[in-house]
Order: sequence, then structure tokens, then C-alpha cells
Amino acid sequence: PTYIDLGAGKGYLSSFMSFDLSQKVIAVEASEKHAVSFVKRLGSLCSRYYQNVFKFMVSQHNTLEHIN
Repeated sequence: PTYIDLGAGKGYLSSFMSFDLSQKVIAVEASEKHAVSFVKRLGSLCSRYYQNVFKFMVSQHNTLEHIN
């Protein structure tokens, strides 16, 4: 299912549901100030998330090389 977060504010709930629970979320926020803050946070979260994914993939690759 896809969830809609009306009045998402700075996006804490939407981010949690998306990154930690792997749910599809549409965040809707009327305040430009909060929306801009959300987008900035989201950029930072994405960067950290993909860095962690990359580190995991490298560690798995290194582990497989040692096994073979």
C-alpha cells in the first residue's frame, strides 16, 4: 500500500516509514518553510542511507572473495 502523510511537517514520520519500514509514502505539507526543511533532511538521509548500502555491498563482496 501507499500511505499519505497529510501535514507532513519536517517529514519525520514519512522518513521513518520510508527508510525504516520500507513503505511507500506521499508526504504533503502546506508550509513552504517545513517543506524546504524536509527536503534538506531527506537529502542528508538519502546520502547516509546509500553510504550504508555501499559499505554493506563492499563488505559482502570482500567476504565472498575470502570464501572463494
